[in-house]
Amino acid sequence: MPKSFLARALTRALTSAFDRWSARVMAGAPVPQTHLPPITPVPPQPPVSEPEPAPLTLRTWARPLGLVLKEAPQGGFVCTRRGHEVWLPPLEDEDFEGWRGKRRAWSQLFAARLHLDALELEYEPQMERAPAPARILRKEDVPLEHGERLCLLVPLDVARDFEAFHGEVLWSAQAPDPELCVLYVQEFGTSWHAMTQTQAQSHPLGTQKLAHDAYRTLFYQSYRVRPSATEVNDHGKIKRTETTEGYGGSRVQLLPDFDHDALRAGGCAGAPSRHVMLVAHPKDEAARAAMRQALRAEVARVLNKGLWPLSAMCVDLTPHGIEPSTDPAAS
Repeated sequence: MPKSFLARALTRALTSAFDRWSARVMAGAPVPQTHLPPITPVPPQPPVSEPEPAPLTLRTWARPLGLVLKEAPQGGFVCTRRGHEVWLPPLEDEDFEGWRGKRRAWSQLFAARLHLDALELEYEPQMERAPAPARILRKEDVPLEHGERLCLLVPLDVARDFEAFHGEVLWSAQAPDPELCVLYVQEFGTSWHAMTQTQAQSHPLGTQKLAHDAYRTLFYQSYRVRPSATEVNDHGKIKRTETTEGYGGSRVQLLPDFDHDALRAGGCAGAPSRHVMLVAHPKDEAARAAMRQALRAEVARVLNKGLWPLSAMCVDLTPHGIEPSTDPAAS
C-alpha cells in the first residue's frame, strides 16, 4: 500500500478528531479532564550534620609515605616497608591538632622512610650520574648533566630521627628557618636516598658540586611550575604555588631567581607546608608592611589547616637570596 495513502488517511483521522473536540468546546460540553492525585507536602527534614572528622594518628601520614604501622608491645609502633622494619618510640606530644604536633609526626615517619629505603638500596657513587641510554627516543630520556639529586627542606627532627634509626649523620645544610635544614635527596626507582655525611665527604664529585647541582636540578625541574592560585588585595597579591611531589615548600630556596618580579617589588615569601610556597608581591613600597601582614596571616592559615606543616617563618627577598623578615611584627 502506498505510503502517501496511509499519510492522507492518518491526517484525515486526526483532523476529524480535532474537529469533534473543537465542536464540543464551542457547544459548552464538558471536556474530559484527567485528575491527578493531590500532592502531599513533604515534611521538613532535619539538617544533615557532617560526620566528625576522624582523629589524626600516625597512620594519617604513614600511608602517603608508603609505610605500614603496627602497635609495638613496649609502646610506640613498628614501622615496616618491603620487609624492613624499625621501631618508632612514642612521641612526647601526640596532640596532632596543632601544627607543631603534625610536623613532629610526619617528621618521624619521613625519617623512618629514609632509613628503611637506605637499608634496601645499596648506594654507590657511580649511581649519582645515570649513563645515557643506547637509544634516545624522547627528550626526557636525556640524562641531566647535573644529576637528579634535589635539595629538600625538612624539619630538623628528620635529621635527628634518621641518626637515631640509622646510626649515621645525614649530610645537610642550614636553612633560613633555624627549625629546618636542607637535605640532599635522590629517587632511585621507588626508593629515596638521602646522602649521609660520610657518603658526601668521600664522593668523587665533592660536596660543593653536589650541593650546587642539587640546586640546579630543583630549579630546572621547577621552571614549568606555575602558581596554582593568586589572592589579590588592596596592597598587592599573594601567589600560591602548590605541588604534590613534596618539593613545593622547598622551592622557596630558589628565590629570588624563581620570581624576579617579587624581588623588584620588594616581596616576601613563606614555606608553610611541605607542598606549598607563598610569595607576596606588594604593589608599591608603601604596601610592603601590609603585604607582610597578609602573608603572615596566610602562612598561619596554611600551617594550621594542612597535614604537612613546615615553617612559620616569613623571609624577605634580596638580591643575594632570602633572609628572615626584618619586620618587627614578625617576631
